[in-house]
Amino acid sequence: MTARVPEPSPVPINRWSFRNVAGKHALAWTLLLAAGEAALCALTLAGGSWGRLGLAGGPLFSSFHFSLCTAYTPVMAAYAVLLAWLARRDNR
Repeated sequence: MTARVPEPSPVPINRWSFRNVAGKHALAWTLLLAAGEAALCALTLAGGSWGRLGLAGGPLFSSFHFSLCTAYTPVMAAYAVLLAWLARRDNR
């Protein structure tokens, strides 16, 4: 199985972090991202104050992805706005 490498980011710090940090331990970073998404999902589905915490963490997670500035991340800005809007609603 061959991993598909995304286009490099125009932001130098992101290129450095992918090349020297995430690129050297791709499996570990992939598992860490998946665990983070699963934790946010579980918090959101728990409802109540836990759900609000999950919905508050979602925009932060999406904003991080958006900041990477690759071809795959522009949709994350809209997703962050949606999650922030959901987090401020009264979800009883």
